[in-house]
Amino acid sequence: MAFLTATDYHTQIKQEHLEKLTEGNDSYRLDAEGKALAQIRSRLAVRYDIATALNATGSARSAELVMYAVDMALYHLHSRISPGQVPAQRAERYQDAMEWLGKVAEGSWDAGLPLAGDADGDGVDDKNVVQWGGQAPRNPYF
Repeated sequence: MAFLTATDYHTQIKQEHLEKLTEGNDSYRLDAEGKALAQIRSRLAVRYDIATALNATGSARSAELVMYAVDMALYHLHSRISPGQVPAQRAERYQDAMEWLGKVAEGSWDAGLPLAGDADGDGVDDKNVVQWGGQAPRNPYF
């Protein structure tokens, strides 16, 4: 099942405008979504479990991730038609999405996504855990 649905676009673009962009062909929309999700994967997969995040459905999906994925997909749809004539609003939202991805990837912003090495679900990357302590001290005197 796809991460984005056709109804996810309704908050950012009217249906008739989306149909104009896709020329009534859903494969254009799916291609743009694929490009957007590939960009998300390439930037966030090192730190986050993107497969789990992108396999979520319905209200279990990150609303922020959905919003930025739609922004990126709409930018790709506009640039498919006329790369030099992308509307300013779409270009700005795309740049915002890219900035968000960069900040989340470097760890400056929290996206609320599952961490990549968190097998037990406690919110801590299991690969980066530092253990403290050691064995009890021995008595060297006899």
